[in-house]
Formats: sequence, C-alpha cells, structure tokens
Amino acid sequence: MLDTNAQDDVKSDNHGADRRSVWAWRRIRQGLSVFAVFVLAYVLLAYIVLPALWRHYEHHPAMLTAPKTTVTREGTPSDPLNVGLVGERSEILNAMLAAGWLPADPVTLRTSVDIAAGVLLHRPYEEAPVSNLYLWGRRQDLAFEQPAGHSPKTRHHVRFWQSEEFGISGRSFWLGAATFDRGVGISHLTGQITHHISPDMDAERDKLVDDLQRAGQLVQIFQVTGVGATLTGRNGGGDWYYTDGELTVEVVAVDNAVQANPPAELPNPDVVKFKDRIYGWFRHPSASQSDQRKETTDGGKPINASQAVQRHPNGSTFECWLSAYGYVALFVLLMVGIVGLPIPDETLLSTAGVLLYRGELDPIPTFIAAVVGSWCGITLSYIIGRTVGYSLFTKYPRLTHVTPERLEKVHRWFDRVGKWLLTFGYFLPGLRHLTALVAGTSKLQLLMIEKPT
Repeated sequence: MLDTNAQDDVKSDNHGADRRSVWAWRRIRQGLSVFAVFVLAYVLLAYIVLPALWRHYEHHPAMLTAPKTTVTREGTPSDPLNVGLVGERSEILNAMLAAGWLPADPVTLRTSVDIAAGVLLHRPYEEAPVSNLYLWGRRQDLAFEQPAGHSPKTRHHVRFWQSEEFGISGRSFWLGAATFDRGVGISHLTGQITHHISPDMDAERDKLVDDLQRAGQLVQIFQVTGVGATLTGRNGGGDWYYTDGELTVEVVAVDNAVQANPPAELPNPDVVKFKDRIYGWFRHPSASQSDQRKETTDGGKPINASQAVQRHPNGSTFECWLSAYGYVALFVLLMVGIVGLPIPDETLLSTAGVLLYRGELDPIPTFIAAVVGSWCGITLSYIIGRTVGYSLFTKYPRLTHVTPERLEKVHRWFDRVGKWLLTFGYFLPGLRHLTALVAGTSKLQLLMIEKPT
C-alpha cells in the first residue's frame, strides 16, 4: 500500500513538472512571437513608413534629387550637407563677411606651412585653408571660416558648391557643409594629419543661420530633408557625427540690403516636428545645450555651444559611452551586464545619475532605457538557462556535477522562493547575474506568473 502511494506521489510530481514545462514553453513561444512581431513592426516603421513621412521638400521640391553628403577625393562619403544659401556670388561673399566669416585661403605650399606653424606654435591664422571636399566632381567653390581660439586648430568653417539647377527665382543656389573643427590629429581612415570635426552637425548649421540673421542678411529661412536623421554617421576622416538630418536653406537679401525685421521662417510639417522630438531623445545627450544656444566661459571669454559640447570633461569609460551613445548605450550595457558580462551595473547607473544631474540626460528616456534594458537582460538570461543550461545539466551530469536529484531540489526550492529571490536578488551584486539563469535552468515559470492549477 505504501509503495502504491509513493508511486502515485511520484506520478503526481512528474505530471506537475510536465504541466509546468509545457506551460513554460508555451510562454516562451508566445514571447518569441511577440518579439518577432515587434521586430517586424520596427523594420517597417524605421525603414519604410517613417522615412517616407519624414522626407519633405514642400518648400523646394527640386532638392529631392540633390546630393546629401560631400565626398573625399577618393569618393568616400564625408561631411553631410546641412546648409544652403540662395544668392549670387557677390551677395554670398558680402553676406558672410557681414556675419563675421572670412574667406579661407587656397591650399598652397605656403598656406600649408603657415597653418602647420599656427597649430604647433599656437598662433592665429584667421584665413587658414580648408581641405578639399568634392561635390558634382569638383572641389568647393567657396569656403569660409571663423576663428574659435588662438590657433587654426579650432575653428568654424563651411564649404559651398554653386548650383544653377537648384536655384530659386533665377538666383544661384549654394549647397554647403558647415562643421566645427575641434582639433588636429590623425585621420581614422587614412592616417593623414587632418582636422577632427565636432560630432554635432546641427549646432554649426544653426550657428551659421544665427550669424547671418543677426547681420540682417536673410529674408527667408526654410528646411528640406538632407542626409536624414543620423546618430552614428562617419565622415571621410572617420570622425563620428550626428544630426537631425535637416538642411536649412537661407535666402540672402538682394544686393545685401540689411533687413530690419527677422526673416520669414517657413514651418516644417507636423510629422517632421514630431520626428525632431523623437530624435532629440536619442541623439548625443549634450546636444540639448546647442538647442538653447547657452554660452559658457573660458578664461573669461565667451564660447559658443558647439565648443561647450566638445569640452565635455573626460571621465570614466561609462561616462564617455553614455555621452557618446546616450540611452542606447545605457540599454545595451545593462542588458549584457545582466546576461553575464563583467559590467558593474551600480557604477553604470550612478554615472547615468550624474549625467541626469548635469542635465545631459532626460529623466523619462533614461528610466525607460534602464527598465527595458534590465528586463531584456533578465529575459535573455532566463532563456539561456532554460534552453542551454537545462540541457547541459541533464545530458552531462558528471561533467557539471549536477545530478537530477540536485536539479529537482533546486527546482522545488525555486518554486517556493524563486519569485522573491528574483525580485530582491536583482539589488544584490553578483546574485542578479545568476538568479534568472538558475531560474531558467530550474524551469521556473517565465515572467514570474503564477503557475496554472
């Protein structure tokens, strides 16, 4: 009689284990299905629907076929085209001079020696040459710069290419790329000595617009789609850049007649404004300083926002990564850290808190990235334990020193306290990396849902 009862208990336990296993696998399949739908929806939105909605040329339809980036002499895509001026050559020259921008000297042996001496000896060269970039098979037609320090190592500069095809009302169109040189170094791609640019393309574009507007040289401003929203672009020297992807067109006053009133600004479509808000969440966190055009000081002398972005203090590796990649870095680092890589989550979140305090991260996106990254890490760790870990322990008990009896004991223990262990174990260093993995190995039900009766 006792043997019969014992056999019934064993059968009941096995039946319960089978039911839990079937239920858990059903949950995993449901989760994978939801994940597949999410990936498909993301691909459709990110690569088809949203680009079609956010591409706009209502103020200048001819720009639909315009190039989006410059290229190097070798044909490598380089700086994005982010500005355009409408006017004749003399009007462009006068407008830029009035705005405080100087024509760059041509590249010759003498000017090359002068700029090298200026960088090495830290002495000014306000009309230093700029390197050649190409559009329509030719180098820039005009180049201007504005000093941003005591040597040509740091400067604002812009290159323009003239086009009659995209002209407005019989006036020439000048397609340009405005960037900020933050220093001199070695090209990441060619090894040549070159200037390295600031990653914030929009700050320099907006600065040029502001300078021309303050000089009273503009009668109209509008935007069309340029290179498109970009978070991890690379120019011809391998320098990283990010941009909202808009190209700002400025119509210069005829004969440079100084305008007493601000220029007319043609609005972007509402869907493009919505895109800019979304982009603002994921771009370089410090770029919000550029939008507000805040000024800081350097030895008592004012510096503009693009310089302030580049003078972000050197900190820990996490600070550099979060400053460079923002919420995406926070999400990825938390996820892979929980899965098992040696990443100190406490230090990572503390660094995010510091950047929040500085105003370089926004609270809501930071919270979302942290929660979703942690959830994805826990789920992935569980799935690894459920699939790989369980099979490893059951097939190779001698190798792993985990017998079926020990595995069943852990399973029963997790049935009793696993939910609480996963909830509170996350806050204990080291334990958080094991709880989800062990829960998957012991076949604890996915997502901490009560097991069915």
